[in-house]
Amino acid sequence: RLAPNVTMMSIADNKSYYDRMIPITFIIEDTLSGIEDDQSILVTLDNEWLIPEYEPKSGEFKTQPNNPLSIGQHRLEIMISDQAGNKYQKFIDFNIKELPTNNRKKP
Repeated sequence: RLAPNVTMMSIADNKSYYDRMIPITFIIEDTLSGIEDDQSILVTLDNEWLIPEYEPKSGEFKTQPNNPLSIGQHRLEIMISDQAGNKYQKFIDFNIKELPTNNRKKP
């Protein structure tokens, strides 16, 4: 019994990003029983459910934050179960940084 796996994540653990509406994409691989539908996939960002777009044939999953993220630390949680009851869970901690501005006026 093999659990589902996630590859090609667009967000990496302990990395920093500038995009406050950062797209979240990954590929779900499940070689045996398969993922039934997007009800088998739960993705939360800072404990808030994200609306999934899942393409079963390619395994591609897409979502994005419901609102612009605040500057600072965030946690993405991915939980997937396949039709055989195998489970995958991953936590990704990442940081949103403020865009550098070269046009700030000096006092």
